[in-house]
Amino acid sequence: MNHHGYSCAACGFNFGAVYGAVAEHNVQVHHVRPLAAQGSTGATDPVKDLIPLCANCHAVAHFRNPPYTVEEIRKFVHKE
Repeated sequence: MNHHGYSCAACGFNFGAVYGAVAEHNVQVHHVRPLAAQGSTGATDPVKDLIPLCANCHAVAHFRNPPYTVEEIRKFVHKE
């Protein structure tokens, strides 16, 4: 998470900011392109292919197949 940090890319939630040191590095990692869609071709690029999402936004991303994008989730959160 060196590149993306530990804040949710969709809503901005940061566990460390809310809960302190006990949770400062907690975030879920979401594959922008689902692993099943990637098949066995190529390696995952952590900068391009992975994004940090909080547990709530990660769950919402997977409410459909293919998953909602970060931009779509931001619209849900911010009522845009």
